[in-house]
Amino acid sequence: LEVTFDKTTHLIFPAAICYVDLGSNNLIAGKAEGAENVLRVKAAVRDFETETNLSVICDDGSLYSFNVKYADEPEKLSVEMADFLSQSDGRLPANRSDIYFKELG
Repeated sequence: LEVTFDKTTHLIFPAAICYVDLGSNNLIAGKAEGAENVLRVKAAVRDFETETNLSVICDDGSLYSFNVKYADEPEKLSVEMADFLSQSDGRLPANRSDIYFKELG
């Protein structure tokens, strides 16, 4: 995933987002107002050099992981996860895993 300082990249998931973890302080992210399945991501530091990561858990039990790097002009500013989920061979995309929630306590 490529991000930049002056533009926002939007990640669109097939289910509501319930958890986000940023790999470093070089990134900022937040849910888009009024859209529980859209995450806004951008660089918090201009021209950061070290690749970082981003993880997202959705309420359908899906975990998505991304390697994130800085780019002056990101190739995509909108990434639709459904495009990766509808592969013809029926396999999950490489960045998606299923997880299971359990109440503790």
